[in-house]
Amino acid sequence: MEIIKQHNSVLSQVFRSQEEFDKHESECEQYGNMYKNIMAALREKIPTVHIYGKFGSICPYSQYFTIDALDPQDFPNHIPENSIYISFKIDLRANSVETHTTGHIHLTDADKRKSYLCMCGMKDCHQAMGGKWMRKSKFKSAEHLADKVEKFWLDVMANVEKATGGYPYNKMQVDIY
Repeated sequence: MEIIKQHNSVLSQVFRSQEEFDKHESECEQYGNMYKNIMAALREKIPTVHIYGKFGSICPYSQYFTIDALDPQDFPNHIPENSIYISFKIDLRANSVETHTTGHIHLTDADKRKSYLCMCGMKDCHQAMGGKWMRKSKFKSAEHLADKVEKFWLDVMANVEKATGGYPYNKMQVDIY
């Protein structure tokens, strides 16, 4: 009974009719299943890293997921935004994917003097090492999306490893500025 009351209050505040609410609920179910398939395909393709994301029902066709290179035991001791990660935005209605945000790497002392920054983004690191950044692109299936993301992730991490000397990827070894 309590759940019905909560839905009725949401129904009157957000949706104009019961049909509109029902349509939203069916979209959530449809896009939720698509998102589960995508996350399963990603975890199968890239099993060695931490992949996380949670389905959000506010805008069910627009979802996010993150791939983080740090080991889970290193998570509690760092600021999440300073981790080595790439977040992706997927549009399930348009079947498109694009990068959203990235983590940061501490710069060399020489770079700090040249740039007046203490960290650079993974995008800057990857591009300074000669890599191309992923642009918004289409995908056909969960497996196709996982293939694209895996290839891009491996390219970026190869350049990050070259630039930092390896795990925990916390200090640039090369000048990029």
